[in-house]
Amino acid sequence: MTLEIDRISQRIARSSHADGYKLWRTQKDLDTEIYQLASAKRPVPLELVRMRSIIAKARAFRNSAAYRPVQEIHEH
Repeated sequence: MTLEIDRISQRIARSSHADGYKLWRTQKDLDTEIYQLASAKRPVPLELVRMRSIIAKARAFRNSAAYRPVQEIHEH
């Protein structure tokens, strides 16, 4: 499972569709949703926790020295 999360995170971090702001905003929205569920003593779906982990790792990877954007190949 951890390898899958790492693989998905790196793919998202390298995507031209996910800029730094979108990743930050998504993480904040997930944090808010998880907080509201926990505060209401409602169960937090594991998929939300998993998604938050993926986005957090994507942000960390994008901010790391190892990050190198991959050019997308456009077919004509």
